[in-house]
Amino acid sequence: MNSHVFDNNGLVVLVDDLPFRRAGLANILAPWAFSEGFALKAVRLEELGACDAITPQLYILSVGGDGMTEDGFLNAVRAMRLQSPVTPVCIFSDSSDASTVRLACTSGVDAYIPTNLEPPTALKALSFVVAGGKFFPPASLFSSDKNHASDRLNEAHGSFRLTQRQNDIIDALRFGHSNKIIARQLNIAEATVKIHIRQIMRKLGVQNRTQVALAVLSNEERGMSSAPHYAARAP
Repeated sequence: MNSHVFDNNGLVVLVDDLPFRRAGLANILAPWAFSEGFALKAVRLEELGACDAITPQLYILSVGGDGMTEDGFLNAVRAMRLQSPVTPVCIFSDSSDASTVRLACTSGVDAYIPTNLEPPTALKALSFVVAGGKFFPPASLFSSDKNHASDRLNEAHGSFRLTQRQNDIIDALRFGHSNKIIARQLNIAEATVKIHIRQIMRKLGVQNRTQVALAVLSNEERGMSSAPHYAARAP
């Protein structure tokens, strides 16, 4: 199913290289897209160039269960980011493997939806992402495997290596707030927030703010329910 779109408003792009699976997903997604006021375009990855003049509202990359390699996955996400850096990217996958979900999260995608979810739940998640949120299944993200950043966070709390202000900033990061929003909430300068975040990353031994948030969420999710995690993203 390929939708021919002639304007640049309200477009959702579904990317799947398998024709049968792409058509099936398009049939499920089309009513949802229509209800949201969007047109749906279903394409192969190599056809992304056909959307050159269009800034989609959402990219959906369907990888199924065909074992997309890490390089293949990262290249696909990179192609979408090159096409439209501001458009949210959502992954549909048959895999709930923790390492695969973490790869998706750290690659900068906005949602990972395993296909074992009921369709109404998956569609609700898509609406949430379009509205600016993030969606990841914590039961997969935070398995019983040892999480280095989470352990470092425990050490930092235990030895008082994190200041109260840094803990306040971590609490804001877990909700996806921008530096500007954090600065406003804490009544400090945005430059000060950036300095604290750099110090937090150094103490936890991580490379970016997403990994900080993952460390916090990992601690919270251990021993809790496996309900999917929604994290509101500030505008």
